[in-house]
Amino acid sequence: MKNSKALAALAVLAITLVFPFSQADAESRQISAQGVLLDGTPISMTIIADESMRESAESAVSDAISRISSVDLQLFSADGIQDKINSLGKSQKLELPFEIFDMISKSVELSALTKGWFDIAAPSKKEMFINRDWRRIVLDDSSRSMSFKSDGMQLDLSKISKGYYADMAIGEASKAGFSDAMVEIGSVQRNIGHDIFTPWKVDIGFGGTSGNFAHRAASYKIRNIASATVGENSLGSGLIDGRSKLPVAQGKMRSVTILSQSAVRATAYALAAYAVGPKYAMHFVNRHPDAKVIIVDKSGQIASSEGLNTGSTNLVNRWQTENTNDGGPNDLKKKEQEENSDL
Repeated sequence: MKNSKALAALAVLAITLVFPFSQADAESRQISAQGVLLDGTPISMTIIADESMRESAESAVSDAISRISSVDLQLFSADGIQDKINSLGKSQKLELPFEIFDMISKSVELSALTKGWFDIAAPSKKEMFINRDWRRIVLDDSSRSMSFKSDGMQLDLSKISKGYYADMAIGEASKAGFSDAMVEIGSVQRNIGHDIFTPWKVDIGFGGTSGNFAHRAASYKIRNIASATVGENSLGSGLIDGRSKLPVAQGKMRSVTILSQSAVRATAYALAAYAVGPKYAMHFVNRHPDAKVIIVDKSGQIASSEGLNTGSTNLVNRWQTENTNDGGPNDLKKKEQEENSDL
């Protein structure tokens, strides 16, 4: 018994002595840098690396943020590329830098995949007999140029660009040989591998200032995945419904968070689900097997895709619709038909 107590005491002593060193050593393996986009959105990137790779990791993080800032400046500065795109008349061509052409190409693909619930051409002028949407964007791979089939076309790349930048940053980390990295750009996150001791983490806040859900949050441990959250104080601000061409109504739900394979895809799905609205968003996402969703309604209650849960709160099948007969696939189809009839 005495020997057992002595061994236990030694174990406690060993933990006491070793843990501070291990913690400090672990923190030194986190190589991080920050930046800011032109619209004020913060950028944060972290690479996990041994001391022998510190210099290379610092260079990779710095290069990634510099590249993001460069593309953002080209795109959104005064008289930048988005302004030049939006001044194009019918059939006028504009050659684009590789990253911006690639961003628009991916956005057009995602507009088609979401059937226009996400649409980079949502701000385009609405007319009775002309559907000014993503289908009127013409991309020429050979010349890396774009044009429009109609006058009055307008693109908004301010939201989807954040997802594209996050994927671009993780691509830079992988190219430099790092397998553990994470980047956050506002409410968009992309990661590979894991943090020092655990998988990376995304927090979903769903509390208010009062009531049973005040200040609560769900934390998801994720690896090799991307997340994007849209709410009225983040990417949902100023969002235009691509089908109705009207501003998306605010206050119907607090947020929609999508988990998917890439940040640009997660961002497009999240913007689409937010535009669809709280009653149909879950069914919309269920049509896309490469996405999972967490929805926070206006009262702070949450619903999530099957299989998503936390250690303390099971988030599955909590979604409540206004009417138990509403919100199914047939209702989503009906909503699509109603929206199409207005175009």
